[in-house]
Amino acid sequence: MAQWRFGVFEVDAASGELRKRGSRMALRDQPLRVLLTLLEQAGRVVSRDQLRVLLWPDQTYGDFDDGINKAISELRRTLGDSLVSPRFVETITKRGYRFICPVQCETGAGAAGTLAPVLADARLAYATGRYLWNRRTTPDLYQSIGYFEQTVELDPVSGLGDAGLADAHALLGIWGMRDPHTAFAASRQAALRALKLAPDLAEAHTAYAEVLKGYEWDWTSAERHYRRALALRPDYATAHQWYAQLLASLGRHADAIRHVERARHADPASPAITAFAPYIYLAARQYERAVQHAQRAVTLEPLAPLTHLYLGRAYLCANRHAEAVTSLRRARALGGPEGLWEAALCFAEARAGDLSAARVTVSGLVDRARHAYVSPFDLGIAFTGIGDHDAALSYLERAVQERVMRVIMLGDPEFDRLRADARYVRLLKTVQLPLPCH
Repeated sequence: MAQWRFGVFEVDAASGELRKRGSRMALRDQPLRVLLTLLEQAGRVVSRDQLRVLLWPDQTYGDFDDGINKAISELRRTLGDSLVSPRFVETITKRGYRFICPVQCETGAGAAGTLAPVLADARLAYATGRYLWNRRTTPDLYQSIGYFEQTVELDPVSGLGDAGLADAHALLGIWGMRDPHTAFAASRQAALRALKLAPDLAEAHTAYAEVLKGYEWDWTSAERHYRRALALRPDYATAHQWYAQLLASLGRHADAIRHVERARHADPASPAITAFAPYIYLAARQYERAVQHAQRAVTLEPLAPLTHLYLGRAYLCANRHAEAVTSLRRARALGGPEGLWEAALCFAEARAGDLSAARVTVSGLVDRARHAYVSPFDLGIAFTGIGDHDAALSYLERAVQERVMRVIMLGDPEFDRLRADARYVRLLKTVQLPLPCH
């Protein structure tokens, strides 16, 4: 990692320390990240939009202008700088900010010189990848992979780009957008590269934990890596979120709720976490709380298909069937022709009493599966919805054989009607999941 010198100040990127004549200065995380970005782009204008993406890559909603203003103000106070007569941070009206003091950068190899823009470009590529990754649609996930690959090319040693690649490939497999063997093989490879490069990187441990949880069903090792990630970075919202899902699948609902709430508080405007939080309450059979959280998610992210998916599922479990159908049709309209949305819609249509519409939806899924990948887990949900339990269990058995990640959700409320079937109980034992006690 690099060290920067300007005036009487030094910044160590590895430790995150700002020093003045050798004495450490207190500077909070966001102003420090602004300073690092300005140093990386020294002499060039950094736009407010760039700072927004760099500081809040996981968020698409919030008062970003106020947050940037506060970060810049704190940075100036710490450096003893002036808005009117700046020595370090110059405001470029209607454009952004520029670091105007001469900067020296010393690399880990000890070579000193003016700062090259490569690390800044890598940081921006990574932040853009995370922004797209958090939107959770098929096109966005594939686009995020391109930005994470660019991050690796520009910064091949930090491990961040590889961790991003691992997470993107994993989500393609999780949501049935790609077959799980291909998706998780790519995810595992990238996660292990990240761990080798940066064994103390929380993102790397979280990415590998997701492979252990979602593909290898190694609950003990997955939990160990989630806990390691959170020890390294206690406010890492994605680690709390994904750990909460593991805990919910294992029937540890109180712990799952605690971690999903920590995820929400760590990143309250994240569309992915906001959309996901209702699921943890669904799994715990706290349906009214699930509805409340899902309604809030839709208010914050009305164009995100996942928010409408979880609102529809919450309505369904709360026996508000007509509202469930409306929400799930909206999810399908926003998310496009994916089994994830259509299986949930089929289930809701059947529960709402419109069996003919449900049969049309499931027929479309079966037809698509003949020429494109459709997750057998989604087909299992759809056939459970229309009451064809034999077909449902056959597809769920295929999902287990194919290592579809979402089989760890076999304890979800939609499958409660299968609990008396011995084939369903065998599936839970195969995946090493407890029988739901509700």
